[in-house]
Amino acid sequence: MTCQYCSQQIPHGAVACPYCGAVTPIQPTPADGYSMQYSTDYQAGYGQGAYSAPGYPVAMPGYQPVPYGVEQKSKLAGGLLNIFLPFGVGRFYLGYTTIGIAQLLVTLLTFGVGGLWGLIDGILILTGNVKVDGNGYPLKD
Repeated sequence: MTCQYCSQQIPHGAVACPYCGAVTPIQPTPADGYSMQYSTDYQAGYGQGAYSAPGYPVAMPGYQPVPYGVEQKSKLAGGLLNIFLPFGVGRFYLGYTTIGIAQLLVTLLTFGVGGLWGLIDGILILTGNVKVDGNGYPLKD
């Protein structure tokens, strides 16, 4: 494989480039002996995911695999933010800006009474009713 930053050859199985130190996503290539079966259809089910190389995650139905280097959002943090700051902060954290803005406006326009929506929404996030963040990646438990 070739480093995407310094264009040097990366040894098989290396997590970082030994020349520039950049942590690069390790993608299988035909030169490594893997077939390239990239798919954007994540609803296809098990075995039809974005990677076909052994040891790489396969997309579950309805979920996108989390790309290398992307930090998953925490369900606990999102729920607690919405409970203790019930004006949409948890939804902003999870990437749902439209719902976050709606919760903020409802709370402000009802002089705080609309904060019950954020409180209930925080409980729903903690109980697992919200399974993915705004980008479609599964939430960490």
